[in-house]
Amino acid sequence: MGYIMELRKIVGSRPLIIAGACVILINDDKEILLQLRNDNNCWGLAGGSLEIGETLEQVANCYSL
Repeated sequence: MGYIMELRKIVGSRPLIIAGACVILINDDKEILLQLRNDNNCWGLAGGSLEIGETLEQVANCYSL
């Protein structure tokens, strides 16, 4: 379980300020890579939330090709 889910157990549905990163990947045909999110079943840019011990560069870099 990730840091945010652990935090949610403590604070419930109260608002949180959470850092995250996303990337825009465009191929030679000018197509943009999208990911289908598990939490809301919507399409969005590739990215994620910052976990303890990670840098924003590491969060974004997991999507580099």
